[in-house]
Amino acid sequence: MATPSEKSPQMEQFLENLMGRTTAIQLDYCVICRKPATDFRDAVSRKEYTLSGFCQRCQDETFGPAEDEEDERVLSTIEFLAAQRFGKLT
Repeated sequence: MATPSEKSPQMEQFLENLMGRTTAIQLDYCVICRKPATDFRDAVSRKEYTLSGFCQRCQDETFGPAEDEEDERVLSTIEFLAAQRFGKLT
């Protein structure tokens, strides 16, 4: 069971009424997709969950991929283009 980050009482009530933030986080569910939210890439993503209530997938869809994932995609694209040009992977 995760512990939601502290917010002002007014903000807490607003987010609870809007999307059930506190309840969802305490039950380890995502406030967006309503699926279990227990697996996170790293400590930063786990901390973000306590702030927003977004599972890893919803974080990635909302905020974009992690920098290392972006780097891997760029490298894959370069390798693909090199394979097309030279007929092999570098």
